[in-house]
Amino acid sequence: MTPPSGNSGPTAAEDSLVDRLIARLPQRIRPGTIDRYLLSQLAPPFLLTVAVVLLALLLERMLALIDRLAEEDSALSTFFRLLTNLLPHYLGLALPAAFCVAVFVVTRRMSDGHEIDALGASGVSMTRFSRPFIQAGIALGLFSFFLYGYAQPHARYQFRAGFYYASHAGWEPVLQSGVIVTPSANLALIADHASHSGSHLRGIFIRDTSEKEEQDISAREGRIRSDLSAGEVQIELHDGFILTRPESGPPSITRFSTAKKLLARNSAPPFRARGKDDRELTTTELVNALLHHTTFSETDLTQHTMWAELCFRLARSTSIPFIAFLATGLGIIAKRKRGNTGLAIAALILVSYEHTLKFGASLVSLGKTSSLLAIWLPVTIFCIGSTLVLLIRGDILRNFFSCRKTVDAGGKS
Repeated sequence: MTPPSGNSGPTAAEDSLVDRLIARLPQRIRPGTIDRYLLSQLAPPFLLTVAVVLLALLLERMLALIDRLAEEDSALSTFFRLLTNLLPHYLGLALPAAFCVAVFVVTRRMSDGHEIDALGASGVSMTRFSRPFIQAGIALGLFSFFLYGYAQPHARYQFRAGFYYASHAGWEPVLQSGVIVTPSANLALIADHASHSGSHLRGIFIRDTSEKEEQDISAREGRIRSDLSAGEVQIELHDGFILTRPESGPPSITRFSTAKKLLARNSAPPFRARGKDDRELTTTELVNALLHHTTFSETDLTQHTMWAELCFRLARSTSIPFIAFLATGLGIIAKRKRGNTGLAIAALILVSYEHTLKFGASLVSLGKTSSLLAIWLPVTIFCIGSTLVLLIRGDILRNFFSCRKTVDAGGKS
C-alpha cells in the first residue's frame, strides 16, 4: 500500500524523536542514584543543625519570657503558646545556616574520602555533583518564601497579641492543693487536689457573694480555662451542687452535671488590629498596598517601608539556592591540603550578607537610596560570587578553558 502524500502527519523520524524525549522525561524529573545518595547524606546533618541552631536562638528568648511571665503569674501554657509563635521567625534564621553547614559537611567528608575524585574519574562533573544540593536549595527557597511572606507575619502578630494579653491578664490562677485563693473580694476558691500546673482540680469548693446573695458551690472536679482574647478566666465544673442563700427567703439547692463559673475578667482594652508593623503584613498584602498606593496615616507604614520589606523578603528567598554553590565550593579540599577555614569563611560571608541586606532595607525604608543599589546589588554580588567559588574551587573553569584550547589546537592541526 502506498503511504499518503503531503504533510498530513509526522514522519517516522519525528515520531522516534518524540518517543525518545517522552521516555527520557521521567528520568530527568526522578532523582538518580547519585542524587538519592547525596540527599540521604544531606538530610541528617541538616536536621541536626536546624535543631541545634533553633535551640541556641530560642534559649535566650526562653529565659527572658520565663522571667517576664513569672512576674505576671502567667500559666505555663501561655509560655508554650508564645514560644510556638516565635518558631517561624527563628526557623527563618536557622534554615539558611543549617543548609550551608549540611552541604559543607557532606562535601568536605566526600572530598576528604576521595569520593569526589572517584566520581570525577567516572565522568561526574562538579556541576552534576552539586545538582541535588541546588535542587534542595530551590525547594528550601520556595519554602522560605512562604515562611517569610505568610507564616512569619501572622506568627509575629500572634506573639505580640499573646504577650499583651499575658501582661494584662489580671488575675491568673496558680492553684495549690488545700490553699484558698481569692480572685476577687467577693469570691473564694479552694480545692483538695490540684494538678497540671493548677488547672485540673478535684474536690472543689467556691463561695461567691458578689450578687447580693451567697452561693456555695461544691463540685467533684473542674478545669480552669483562660481566654486571653476575651480577658476572662473561667472554671468548668462537673458533678456538683449549688447552695443559694438569698437575702430574703429560704435557701435552695441545685444539682448540676456540668456548669461554668466566671472567676475573673480583665478590663484591659483589646489588642490592636494586625498591620501596624510592615513585618505583620503578608506578601500579598504588601503587593496590594503597593499597587493601590495605600498609606497608613495612623502608623509609620509608607510606600518606602513596604517596598523595602517586600524586597528584603524576596532577596532572602532568592539567595538560598546559591548557598549550595558557596558551601560546595568551600567544602572541596585542594590536593595535598587539609584546610579547616572553609566553614568559618562561609559563616562570615552569610552573617555579613544578612546584615548588609538589613542595612540596605533600612536605607530603602527611609527613602535614602534605591532598592536596586541597597538590596539587589548585594544579592547579585552574592549570587555571582557564590557561583564563581564553585567554578574556581571545582576546577570547572580550568577544565573548560583546557577543553577550548584542545579543540582550538585540534582545529589548527
